[in-house]
Amino acid sequence: MLESDHLEESRNDACEECISAHRKSVQLREELQKRSLVTSGNKEVLVARLREALIDEGKKPDEFKFDGADEDNDISTGTFTIAKMMELLLSMSTEIKQQTKELKQQIKEQSERQTEELKHVKLEVADRLKNLNLLEIND
Repeated sequence: MLESDHLEESRNDACEECISAHRKSVQLREELQKRSLVTSGNKEVLVARLREALIDEGKKPDEFKFDGADEDNDISTGTFTIAKMMELLLSMSTEIKQQTKELKQQIKEQSERQTEELKHVKLEVADRLKNLNLLEIND
């Protein structure tokens, strides 16, 4: 085997490990989300958080298996099904819709607050102008 072949094989192994690590991070976040736990942080933080949750649930973390871990439905093996893709897209779409709804509500509330503040500023300016005109008339 040529040195370039060894190098290429090494790169492929590293790529597979990267995909596997990413997949596991995604699965960790999914498991945490199912439990309504925080899903941010690096892999070590996610593992610790899931481990703690499993212990709280009375489960053995070392025996835990991710949903579908026994299924051959993996992006890295090229057997990621259309149904799984649709499920993920639907989930993402639902999450985006929820975030959009929340942002619209925040914008509406902020707009209402700013409109109310503007009314108060207009009234204050009108009162000050009125007082200035009265001072000029009295002088």
